[in-house]
Amino acid sequence: MKPLFLTTTIILAICLAGCSNTNPQGRIPVSGEVTLNGKPVQEGNIEFTTVKGATPSVMTGAAIKNGKFETDAPNGLIPGQTYTVKIAALEEVAGEFSITPTGDKTPLKKDVTPPQWSNQSKETITVEKNKPAIFNFKM
Repeated sequence: MKPLFLTTTIILAICLAGCSNTNPQGRIPVSGEVTLNGKPVQEGNIEFTTVKGATPSVMTGAAIKNGKFETDAPNGLIPGQTYTVKIAALEEVAGEFSITPTGDKTPLKKDVTPPQWSNQSKETITVEKNKPAIFNFKM
């Protein structure tokens, strides 16, 4: 009887471990568009951080490509939370290059984000329950 109990316990433990929730906080995907002076940000990053004192504390982000960003649910936002938004918009500097360790030339890029959207950002969004997390940011 003991071998059967032990075998059943091991199988149940394996099943429970394999069926664990990969998104225990109930995060949802987030997406949207980012523009600067009416034009899509060609390259950059966007970061979302829960406002100070929020529980649980969450920080996530995504790359911006051709004015768009997107995360999947496990890397998304928690409904009912408010987040501070920080953006880094990068533009190539005409005629300037940096040299990689292998000797290749790559276009030099600079951050052109207005201060109120970058490290000094006080911009916030609130993710509402039962609504898609789609946000468009106009800088």
